[in-house]
Amino acid sequence: MNHIIIRLFFCLLIAATTSTAQAQFVTFGFNTQLGVPVGQYARNQDQVGFGFGTKFLVSPFGGFVHFGAELGYQIYNRDVQDYDIGLFGSSTTYKLVNNNNMLMGHLVLRLMPNMPGAIFQPYVDVMGGRRRFYLRTKLQETTTTRVDFDDDETRTRTLSAETNFASSAWSYGGAVGGYLRLGEMVKLDLRLLYLLGSEAEYLNRDGIQQALANPRPDGSADFRRFSVKSATDMYAVQLGLVFTL
Repeated sequence: MNHIIIRLFFCLLIAATTSTAQAQFVTFGFNTQLGVPVGQYARNQDQVGFGFGTKFLVSPFGGFVHFGAELGYQIYNRDVQDYDIGLFGSSTTYKLVNNNNMLMGHLVLRLMPNMPGAIFQPYVDVMGGRRRFYLRTKLQETTTTRVDFDDDETRTRTLSAETNFASSAWSYGGAVGGYLRLGEMVKLDLRLLYLLGSEAEYLNRDGIQQALANPRPDGSADFRRFSVKSATDMYAVQLGLVFTL
């Protein structure tokens, strides 16, 4: 009798282990996103950010609890200034491009019911991480040369590219969303985030233009002088595709 009970116990243990293993899966995906500043951040930064992101999640406890990380990038404004020089049958345009960017990285804890075969699958996220605000400046040269009477040759090259301003902030909050089933392993992901951000320095469009209009004696722009500072709370809306394995 004892042998029967022991064998039954091991059979149930193996069945439970197999069932749990089958419920485990990995999720990764890509999205486009909009970032909407809130509060004082919105008053200083009146632009909406646009960008993209990616995430990776694993579910070691049968599909209900998920752990992972995500990265996101948004650009808030772009300032372009052109300088034209014409000489002996050719023309050269120098383009100074300033991109005002934000990079986000978060750890994610997701609670999502295990609903195999469901058309819609909701979830709730808790998130924490960092945000980086930075200004990327590029100087591009475009030269157009007359080859013959009706043909021009154009060449473009980047003369320099550097980060002229950077700061960072803590970022934490949550998200709600859901998967809309498109196929066996492909789902549409709609997600709304609310992220609290610690106080940080950052640039807006006016600050960039003022820094360029009021350079230092050596001709360089002092972007930090025209930066603003506040908490960096924001909403974000994401639409993307996820793949489950």
